[in-house]
Amino acid sequence: MTTSPYVEYWMECLGNSLEEHGIGFTPEQLRGVAEDIQTAYLCREQAFYTPDHPAIQELKTVQRQLKAEQDKRVCKECKGTGSITESWLDRSSTTTCGACHGEGKR
Repeated sequence: MTTSPYVEYWMECLGNSLEEHGIGFTPEQLRGVAEDIQTAYLCREQAFYTPDHPAIQELKTVQRQLKAEQDKRVCKECKGTGSITESWLDRSSTTTCGACHGEGKR
């Protein structure tokens, strides 16, 4: 049976501590307790909520914004220019595209 390096680490730490304090144990007991400690370690985030570091929160926000920007498609109304030009005889008028609000994408 192979043991994960994490359980081996906990076995070494726990074994050293128990020996220092004069507590006897069998190898099976040591392995069992080390596996329990590893399980508890993996579940610590469920027991103790810790919010993300502000930099991680900012990174997630920027990633969402980038994804939203990448998912946008060229506006069909202005064909990506962001503006609509209307012409009459000898005059023309250019306005911001109302469909994409001048971004050229939606």
